Amino acid sequence: MLNIRNNWREEVMFDIRALGSEFFFLLVFIRSLIGPYFPFVFNLVFAGLTIFIFSLLFKKFDGYVSRGVVLMFFVSNFYNSPLFYLLAVMLFVSLIFVCVYKKVKKKEIYYGILIGVVSIILGYFLGNWLTGILGLYHPYVPSI
Repeated sequence: MLNIRNNWREEVMFDIRALGSEFFFLLVFIRSLIGPYFPFVFNLVFAGLTIFIFSLLFKKFDGYVSRGVVLMFFVSNFYNSPLFYLLAVMLFVSLIFVCVYKKVKKKEIYYGILIGVVSIILGYFLGNWLTGILGLYHPYVPSI
C-alpha cells in the first residue's frame, strides 16, 4: 500500500510537473472557450501548435517546460494580477527545480524554455492578428 506521508515529496513533484502536461494545457484551453475569450483562445492555439510542430521536428527538449512557460505567460496576462503573476512564476520556477531534481538534462530544460518563448511570441502575435482579422473583440488583451 502506498504511504503518502513517506512519499509526499514525490507526490508534490509529480503534481508540479503535471502543470506543464498536455492535459493541463488542454484543460486551460477548453476553459478559455467557455468565456469566450477569443484572443486568449487564439494565443493558446498558436502557441500550442508551435510546441507541437517543434515536438515533431526535435525530440531533445522538455515539453513540460515549454507548455509551462506558455501557460505562465498567457494565464498571468489574462488575469492581470500581481498576486497571480507571482504564483505563476513561483510554480514555473518550481517546475524547473523538479526537472533538475528528476535529472532532466539541462540542455533539454533550456531548449524547453527557448521553444516556450518562441511559442509565446508566435502565439501572441498570430493570435492577436487572427482576432483582429475576424473582428472578435473582448476586453482581455494580453500585454507584454
